[in-house]
Amino acid sequence: MNFKYLKKNDTGFTLVELVVGMGVFAMILLGTSVIFQNVIQGQSRAISSQTTQEAMQYIFETMAKEIRMARKDFDGKCNNNKPGKVFNADTVGKLYFRNEYDECVSYIKSVNNRLQISRVPEGSYSGIGSHVYYDITPDELAVSNLQFYETGGTQEAITVVMTLNTLNAYFIQSRMDLQTTISNHYYLEDKLVP
Repeated sequence: MNFKYLKKNDTGFTLVELVVGMGVFAMILLGTSVIFQNVIQGQSRAISSQTTQEAMQYIFETMAKEIRMARKDFDGKCNNNKPGKVFNADTVGKLYFRNEYDECVSYIKSVNNRLQISRVPEGSYSGIGSHVYYDITPDELAVSNLQFYETGGTQEAITVVMTLNTLNAYFIQSRMDLQTTISNHYYLEDKLVP
């Protein structure tokens, strides 16, 4: 057989061309996967922040409604023996007052880092510590800082300082530090006698 006359077939790829092509394809695939991973992490951060913001909005709306309508506690039963005042607030995360329905209300930071609320009708109230507390923060949020500051005068107000942290399934944490002051709308100086 004479190899001189065999037709040379140039329709395939050489080994070097295949290796270079696979290298370019791998680089494009790697770049695309990094971009995709960044997009997923960004979306997780956005969802985490949105969850925290929605929870904060609910918490502050709930607290603001009750704080604005709180009444002066003339006998001191609901605000830990401070008769004649509307609120009893402290910087370790506790707030006590009487709401518009004459319930003794307290907000506290629990040991499991949740914001909790208790509402007890005055007639069945047996002192601070006898409350049954309910979480008002979702399970995926933790309150790492909760402080209440009371400002007195003719119109009492409460300043709430709070730090919320969230941890989602992708371990992306969102932290928000918030502060707001809520004024009370109760102006009655003395107890009304029917």
